[in-house]
Amino acid sequence: MSGVNTKQHLTAPDNTKTDHTKKINPLKIKIMKKIIKLTTVLLFAVMIAGSCNKQKKLMNRLVGTWNIDKLEGTYTGATTFPYSYTNAGTYIFTDDGKGTFSYTLNGSVSNGSFIWANTETTVTMTQTGYSPKVNTVTSNSKTKQEWSFNYTDAGSTNVGTITLSKK
Repeated sequence: MSGVNTKQHLTAPDNTKTDHTKKINPLKIKIMKKIIKLTTVLLFAVMIAGSCNKQKKLMNRLVGTWNIDKLEGTYTGATTFPYSYTNAGTYIFTDDGKGTFSYTLNGSVSNGSFIWANTETTVTMTQTGYSPKVNTVTSNSKTKQEWSFNYTDAGSTNVGTITLSKK
């Protein structure tokens, strides 16, 4: 590139350098930062409120008497066997976090009580003397619930689903 002045490309026609950067008002920067911070806090609050509402909605739906329409799964312990029961009993959930159950499985009746708690996607039931049983809610309506579970207790595993309908 002999004879070409490369500085001509970097300078304005009157041979003065031009500054293409704008000065930003510091007050505007502070305002923008506050807006971003406020937006972030509001989004976080909305997410928490939405999560709490889903948890409370499930809790309110659970209170009452539920038929155990179907209970099926696979039990693995000393032996492994699949099982499937229809009209297997009832769960009664009270608003104080307590409940009762009544099962009729293969003609054998079993009754008891439990304490319960829930998140937006799980229902945990704990019977005295047993490990907590965490059920994952796969379908949640006012009149029908479907749960999946995977319990391990004393070396045995119980994996299955429960279908409930509100009385």
